Amino acid sequence: MPLGAVHPNKAASCRSWPTRKDAPHRPNRKNFPRRHGRSGTAPSSPKLMKGTNPMRPEHGFLPTTIARTILSRMQIVHDTQRIAIFSGPPGIGKTTAINEFVSANPGEAEVVTIKKENASSRIVIQYALEAVRRLTDNIDGHVYTDTYLIGRQFRKEVAKLADYNGFDREAMRLTLIFDEAQTLTKTAIEELRHWNDAADNDLPFKIGLIFVGNEEFSLKSSGSGQSVISAAVSDRARFIESFSYSDLTDGDLAAFIHAHGIDDAEAVSAIVRRFSGPRAVRSFRRVADLIEDLAMVANGEPVTAEIVKSII
Repeated sequence: MPLGAVHPNKAASCRSWPTRKDAPHRPNRKNFPRRHGRSGTAPSSPKLMKGTNPMRPEHGFLPTTIARTILSRMQIVHDTQRIAIFSGPPGIGKTTAINEFVSANPGEAEVVTIKKENASSRIVIQYALEAVRRLTDNIDGHVYTDTYLIGRQFRKEVAKLADYNGFDREAMRLTLIFDEAQTLTKTAIEELRHWNDAADNDLPFKIGLIFVGNEEFSLKSSGSGQSVISAAVSDRARFIESFSYSDLTDGDLAAFIHAHGIDDAEAVSAIVRRFSGPRAVRSFRRVADLIEDLAMVANGEPVTAEIVKSII
């Protein structure tokens, strides 16, 4: 079985988060193109291709402590169209929660990932425009380079998102999730903040904003030495939470190991102990790397406690 895929016998333990498509207060989205996560295509198999993320929800969402917490918070922010800020180190389930949230809210949520450090307002709005255009199937549209004109394009696309489906704009929901948010500048975040204030912009409805960054994001300072999260953004935020490796429980690690097809109780306990020391990095990626090594040694046979001991 490819490493990182959820073992077929464990699929029942990796539940999917319920979608809101049948919520009584929401319009019927039967004419809207169905989306499944970022790619827009439905998953067909729990098998994982080489080089992909072992925590991707299309291979079975594993509701670990952090992923479950972030996911529930995201849904509240989406339903109320507020702002949330989450930070934490890599490998704890942040991206897993993001992907599952987008899958649970097709046509209403999209991810914006900007790799460029200190991204300006113009670049951020360009990426946000592209994200909304993915929802309206207008991915080939021209994008201006002038900040003001890009803003006009963005507002037009957001209006189209509602009108295209004949929705009541007051009932419309749209949430943009900014992954790798530590790349954003304070000015860019301030620009985005106005989209969440119905009285402060000419958008047809306010937009929910979720910022997800690394462990330094919430502490990052601007050039003036002030936090990139302004008082205005903090005041509007429904959640501001930081997570760490210590927030992953032994139960989370054990569930992750079981989901990757290791059933031997002693083997699972030995792996968990390996990541329970005072200097151990309790990262799912580190656990997945170890599982890959164990699978190579096992050579197609079940991983046992003896094999684990021979590796660690």
